[in-house]
Amino acid sequence: MSYKIITDMIEKNKIPGCMILYGTEEYYIDSAVKSCKERYVDENYESMNYMEFDKIENSFDQFYEFVTTFPFMSEKKICVVKEAGFLTSSGSLPKNQEEKLLNIIESNEECIIMFLIKGGKPDSRKKPVKKLKDKKAVIEINKLNETELSRHIVSKFKSMNLNISLHDADYMANNT
Repeated sequence: MSYKIITDMIEKNKIPGCMILYGTEEYYIDSAVKSCKERYVDENYESMNYMEFDKIENSFDQFYEFVTTFPFMSEKKICVVKEAGFLTSSGSLPKNQEEKLLNIIESNEECIIMFLIKGGKPDSRKKPVKKLKDKKAVIEINKLNETELSRHIVSKFKSMNLNISLHDADYMANNT
């Protein structure tokens, strides 16, 4: 899966309630989070419906409380865990916290939870990762190939009401 797939999911309102975004392209991972935030969170109620955690290992109770409460004046809340090291082979959560996380993954409908793993890979042997893979909510975002990059440049130009040919976008992509 790639950046295009996650942006299509956001545009079509088919985003999973819980997902892992991982890969080598940090810009597009951050861009996917930003797009999701713009789509689902009203900036007037951002403080009530959007929260970021660097890690949840030390603040799991606060994380759990946020994701299990209802959104305020909104359809959805968004919770971003920037360093989800507990989903990789190098980290873990205590058993009781992992069970709570599995319940959240299974029954979450009010909050979109985004676990980010930048530059690493999730460990497919872990229960939360297996459950998210079954739900097709593990999305790898890596560098765009030449064609994708050229199309991305064209779409950025169009979003600013400017025109650029695909040939010129290819030239720009290859020389910058």
